[in-house]
Amino acid sequence: MGRTRYFYLQLGFTLLVCAFLILPVLMSIVAGLTENFFVGMKSGFTLRWIGVVWELYAQTILRSMYIALATLAVTLVLGVPTAYVLAKRPGLLTRMIEEFLVLPVAIPGLAIALALILTYGSFRDFRTSWVFILVGHARRASARVSGDASSAS
Repeated sequence: MGRTRYFYLQLGFTLLVCAFLILPVLMSIVAGLTENFFVGMKSGFTLRWIGVVWELYAQTILRSMYIALATLAVTLVLGVPTAYVLAKRPGLLTRMIEEFLVLPVAIPGLAIALALILTYGSFRDFRTSWVFILVGHARRASARVSGDASSAS
């Protein structure tokens, strides 16, 4: 059985969407590696811009990686055992707890951030520390873990 015209239309559309998403990424990579983006690749390649970005944003990049690893650790320590218990003990109370835990997935991230700021805004030391960001990330990640595990049972 041969491929239909409909298949090739879908394939063409899919490749067009992929190009639409990947082309800006490739252009950004070329812009970051060329000596002069307006001249193009003829100007030569350099790693100077990567060094400039690292000088300006190294602390921010490292902090982001630290928060990502801390979020992973919190999710593994709290989210996975919670998901296990929810999966092994079905019942009305478990379903209610599960709905409460999965709720942050349904609420947009900006709304959760605003709620955290309004709730804990008066605690200045907490609000200005990296732990504040960790709480938001871990809350959202744990909701995904417990929701995925309990729906798999």
